[in-house]
Amino acid sequence: MGALNEFLQTKGIYTLVMILFFLGVYGMVLSKNYMKKLMAMNVMQVAVIFFFLCLGQKEGGMIPIFDPAVTDAASYINPLPHCLMLTAIVVSLG
Repeated sequence: MGALNEFLQTKGIYTLVMILFFLGVYGMVLSKNYMKKLMAMNVMQVAVIFFFLCLGQKEGGMIPIFDPAVTDAASYINPLPHCLMLTAIVVSLG
């Protein structure tokens, strides 16, 4: 039981993202209604966006806003995945 708790604390978010993604795949495959297929595709898109945002995080990282007190660039998180996923959200709404 301890190994399961440790796995869920460290990698549990990826398990939830996989469940969300395959729930969207399930809805796409089994649904006959186009509106339901569109909603299932949106669920898949949310899972992919959430996956990329989780990959962009690092433990102890700061948000990428300039702080004169921080001299080491490695202490910031990478802003590129966040920018790309924000662009994906805006494009999907258009």
